[in-house]
Amino acid sequence: MNRPVLAAMFLGLLALVSGGGCSSPSDDTTGASGSTGVAVGPGDTESLILFRLDGDSGRLDDAPEGETIRGWRILQTCSITDQHASEGIKDAMVTALESPPKLEVDCFMPRHAIRIPDGYDFIDWLICFQCGNYRSYEVGSLEDSGKIGDSLKPVLDRYLSQCN
Repeated sequence: MNRPVLAAMFLGLLALVSGGGCSSPSDDTTGASGSTGVAVGPGDTESLILFRLDGDSGRLDDAPEGETIRGWRILQTCSITDQHASEGIKDAMVTALESPPKLEVDCFMPRHAIRIPDGYDFIDWLICFQCGNYRSYEVGSLEDSGKIGDSLKPVLDRYLSQCN
């Protein structure tokens, strides 16, 4: 799929999410609700939640709830509630999707994740900059996967380093 089409799809997804909407909590939200320490309610579509993950330990199927997101151990959580910062991160995501890596590598050991609240549910983006792959989850299941450039990494690292 060409990059402009992928970026347009992402922007469409963001527009859909920003439109609000309410849905029931998903059963596949390990570490997704109050366990991350961030309450999300209806209409909370301006904020983002960033995660630093332990990609080295592999996906954990039996970790205690609240310690993982989509099976990957959470090392750090950072809530971004400033609308300007959220929009900057979303713009950086689009730029990274438009400039994927040229090499084909398939390790997928995500060390970053972005959670976009959508009413009572979430869209989760898990990203492995080592191989340049992402996976996005919506309503508890894998929705999409593909290549993403590493220009987003310093943006996420900057916000995560500023968060306590």
